[in-house]
Amino acid sequence: MAGTVAPNRKEHPNEIPLTVNGGGKRPSAPPRRLARICPQTGLPCETRCLLYVGGRVRLCKHYRALAEQNGWFFMHHDGGLEVGLGRLASVLPRADAVICPVDCVSHGAMQRVRHFCKQSPTRLVLLRSASLSALARALEELPTAQST
Repeated sequence: MAGTVAPNRKEHPNEIPLTVNGGGKRPSAPPRRLARICPQTGLPCETRCLLYVGGRVRLCKHYRALAEQNGWFFMHHDGGLEVGLGRLASVLPRADAVICPVDCVSHGAMQRVRHFCKQSPTRLVLLRSASLSALARALEELPTAQST
């Protein structure tokens, strides 16, 4: 049955809801760029989108808080544990940067992310672990290393 959602599958609160075959049963995904007000100038500025692939599900709310504190719109894909890898392909083009902890992501997800980032200007950051401190260090380096 194409376009239906498995009835026993629970939605994860950090998942990006996508429309199923245009059926309108689920809200569409957030836009590529969201308008926000820059605290220094008071003018609208663009928010960068960060995709975190893999990691520990119980830490997602903390990953999101760290990303948003650093001015990123946070998106998460669990790396193929519960959410299919096909959904990863639909989320990757929206990301300005992708972060993957190499200790907590499937090989298939890592392969897709690396392939996509080699062919696009999307920055890929590989973390040694899925810890909050590793993410915090990566977020400190991203704005200076990324050309926006």
